[in-house]
Amino acid sequence: MRQEKLKYHFEVNQMNDPLSYETIDLLQLGVAHCGLGTTVGCHTHGDFYELTVVTAGRGSVTTNGVTLPVEKDDIYLSLPYDTHRMDAATDVGMNYYFFAFRVTDAELSKQMCRLSDSVRGEDARFFRNDTLKQLVASAIGEIDSPRLYKKRYLSALFTQTVIQILRSHAKYTIKNLHTQTKNELCYQIMSYINTNLYTMTALADLSAALNYDYAYLSRIFAKTTAGTIADYYREQRLERARMLIREGELNFTQIAEKLHYSSIYSFSKAFKEKYRLSPREYRRSLREEKKH
Repeated sequence: MRQEKLKYHFEVNQMNDPLSYETIDLLQLGVAHCGLGTTVGCHTHGDFYELTVVTAGRGSVTTNGVTLPVEKDDIYLSLPYDTHRMDAATDVGMNYYFFAFRVTDAELSKQMCRLSDSVRGEDARFFRNDTLKQLVASAIGEIDSPRLYKKRYLSALFTQTVIQILRSHAKYTIKNLHTQTKNELCYQIMSYINTNLYTMTALADLSAALNYDYAYLSRIFAKTTAGTIADYYREQRLERARMLIREGELNFTQIAEKLHYSSIYSFSKAFKEKYRLSPREYRRSLREEKKH
């Protein structure tokens, strides 16, 4: 892939210092133009949502290893801590709006958490909503304008955008309250682990953070997700290690220490068991990819 095939136009790019509005923090907003066969490389999100609104052409989105096609007017919802990539078709390319945000309003955040838990592994992340598409387009047109009451107007647009996301997935957010409570607790467990990978020293930290006995948390998590908290923690720690290797700023010893592995040996062993490559072999494969 040649670099000129992909062009971003950022109206907002504030990943490290988000812009605050009434109900959201805005991280990124803009337009991407992908030439024929362009790949937007695999990357892992942090604790934010992102909308991709396809405005022209077609291609595919690969999220957490699952690839699905997209075309003009499709909207795709990326969830916190997703790993994904975009590929434009080789004959027509693809253009899209992107909107990355955190929900700060308590009620809307609660509903988005429930939605995330419901659609994390489903095709329902893909949908169409003309009103939502127009809201994102309006925000892109407004963000750099000198118009009166701009921030208040944008706040209203962003609130409507979140509400339209929830309305588009109403059947997933209207559930039995008991199920919601369990799902919500599991999401809190996952969110805490993802946010505190660098500071957690033991899984028992969850008890103090969430005010539940660890045995109870383990039981609810296992019943709801068919997996264990320990397995989830192990998977997320290795995925974060892979992200740090891709970034290339830390050596393997520093990564092992940052993620609280007992030694570089235990880190390398766990990494190879998961990805069938040692950390060194994985870094070498990334360098080979860049050559091509």
